[in-house]
Amino acid sequence: MTIRRPIIISAVLIFAMACLSFAAAVTLPGTVPLRFNAHGVPTSYGSPSLPLALMPLAALVLSALFVALARGEPQRQNLAHSMLAYATRWIGAIAIVALVHIWIVYTLITSARGALPLDPTRLVFALAGMMIVVAGSQLNKVRSNFMIGIRTPWTLANDQVWQRTHRLARWPVILSGLVILTAALAAPTSILLTLTLTVVIVVAAGLILLSYVLWRGSDERRMGA
Repeated sequence: MTIRRPIIISAVLIFAMACLSFAAAVTLPGTVPLRFNAHGVPTSYGSPSLPLALMPLAALVLSALFVALARGEPQRQNLAHSMLAYATRWIGAIAIVALVHIWIVYTLITSARGALPLDPTRLVFALAGMMIVVAGSQLNKVRSNFMIGIRTPWTLANDQVWQRTHRLARWPVILSGLVILTAALAAPTSILLTLTLTVVIVVAAGLILLSYVLWRGSDERRMGA
């Protein structure tokens, strides 16, 4: 896979988001509810223009960032061999933005008609958990690069450490994503952020430590000692 395919897919998604915004702008009144209190009662009104433009613009900036990072990667050959994983993260991020955009448009339209807004908290955390699961499943296919993967001083210094770290990290990352996904579906929304941050920090710290331990025991390090 080349970078051209994710560029085309992201462009199609951004265009679809823009079309949805245009269609919503035509049907919405000039003033709509923009903010709500804890009971779903509108507390602020304004033009729907900014909410309709926000996510398409965010997706455009995000895609441009992915393109720039790929172009600036020092180890382009390795990133090219990891393009499926890179594209998955890229398109996954744009897809999450697109789903948030759909929720924004839906909320603008329904709240303008007097309906209560839907709470997107569970959806956002469920999508985050799914993305972590997918990213974890691809770790053993990611070659050494500076853009994606477990990038520590020890994995970047030694290809063998990179490969072993990513192979061993695959299931811990997948399981952490499943924990977040399960929590998003079943746990109280009040603890989702704390739980997610705890899982991410613990797993990330463990993987950093793993890469250091593997580097300490690597043949190349012992030969250089």
